[in-house]
Amino acid sequence: MTEVLIIGLAAYRMAFFLTQEDGPFAVFSKIRDLLRVNVDTKGIRLEIFLVLQCIWCTSVWMTFLAVGLWFLEPWLVRILAAMTIPIIIDNASNRHE
Repeated sequence: MTEVLIIGLAAYRMAFFLTQEDGPFAVFSKIRDLLRVNVDTKGIRLEIFLVLQCIWCTSVWMTFLAVGLWFLEPWLVRILAAMTIPIIIDNASNRHE
């Protein structure tokens, strides 16, 4: 059961990176911008762009990735999960202001 929580937190963190954060050296915003440029009305590029607009949609795919990483490099998944805890605490504490 602990593994499910760790994988879930890591998946959330990866989804949050891709959908909400600029990231170090603006890497995540550059990925979103790259997909946004010349987005046509159909095709895989549009679909990826649309998925990256929704943290819930992105989290589905990131959960699959986190499960795969768990079997390859569980320490990496644990780090991603640990990175999520300060965000949760910050969000919880800021809601009561």
